[in-house]
Amino acid sequence: LGAVPSLQKLPQRHRSFCGHKSNAHSLSTRAMASSASLRGTLTVYKQDPSLVMFTSGPFEACGTVVFVGGLTDGPLGLRYIPALAHALATANPPWRLCQPTLSSSYLGFGVSDLAKDVQELDEVLEKILADATDERHAVCLLGHSTGCQDIVAYLKTGKHVTRIKRAVLQAPVSDREAMSAEHGDEVIAGARAMADGMCAAGARDALMPRTTPGVFGTPITAHRYASLAGFGTADDMFSSDLTHLELEEKLGHLKHKSSPPVLWVFSADDEYVPDDVKEKYEEFVSWIVDVTRGDGDGDVEVTDGTGDAKQPYGCRSTFISIAFANHALDGYGPLAKTTQPEGADPGGKFAEQFASEVIDFINT
Repeated sequence: LGAVPSLQKLPQRHRSFCGHKSNAHSLSTRAMASSASLRGTLTVYKQDPSLVMFTSGPFEACGTVVFVGGLTDGPLGLRYIPALAHALATANPPWRLCQPTLSSSYLGFGVSDLAKDVQELDEVLEKILADATDERHAVCLLGHSTGCQDIVAYLKTGKHVTRIKRAVLQAPVSDREAMSAEHGDEVIAGARAMADGMCAAGARDALMPRTTPGVFGTPITAHRYASLAGFGTADDMFSSDLTHLELEEKLGHLKHKSSPPVLWVFSADDEYVPDDVKEKYEEFVSWIVDVTRGDGDGDVEVTDGTGDAKQPYGCRSTFISIAFANHALDGYGPLAKTTQPEGADPGGKFAEQFASEVIDFINT
């Protein structure tokens, strides 16, 4: 499909979901709703302070998918993780799932930043590659929400970018726009002005008041708050008001041949995307297509659910949208809740579809 015309239905439609070659794609909603537990190995990957990573799946797997969650997330922080782990472990060929605890995990995001996350992901990958029994052991990165910013940052400055086979960005949204949508532009602007003032006064590592809006009451430094809430900052990668040139500065490295192909997975009814942004999402995503298109890539695959004229996964970027889904893929979004059957639990369906898309992408 061409880059721009096929985007006309992107936020409303999703790739048709049908049978695939692996039994990993026959997950049940019952398995999804079961207690969140996984068996695996807990490994220390960094000393002083001690940081660990939890890895599940068969030791004979062809590679490892490293999952990086969003703000307040940690291992098993999302409902779809057990289903994804099962899908990866039973795929053909199988994969392991690694869930590292970073300094920014849980409530640590307020006193960390993207640069530190990249350094720690380097150490995670070094441990994975050192422990691998096969030098061909592949690594894929999967980010959720603010974790997508970590993945984009890693693909720009990480030490082991050439070892990354694929990257997946699930729910890449603007923290700045989400904060303003929830609390109002003026409230966030006032808090951001305080943070900017503290940084200018040399107090970038000082904590903001606990009442600071938009960060769930988390202790947060002036520097990190300014990054999450500011325009054009390190964290500001997916805002709809960024110009084409600004997007190119943020995402342009993804088109380089040293960077792996990327699967972008949007939730069509994401509660953290303001309604006015959803209305112009087609145009914004078309800009992302333009700035991430590699030389010689030809058409970038964008799937609108029709199943027609689908390009192969060999393109630099692939974009899909999951209809009616919320940010975490564990239920309907705010608009869909008013139109879908009451009492229905779509979380299992969304997890199944997402797992299917991931398996197809990384095993291609």
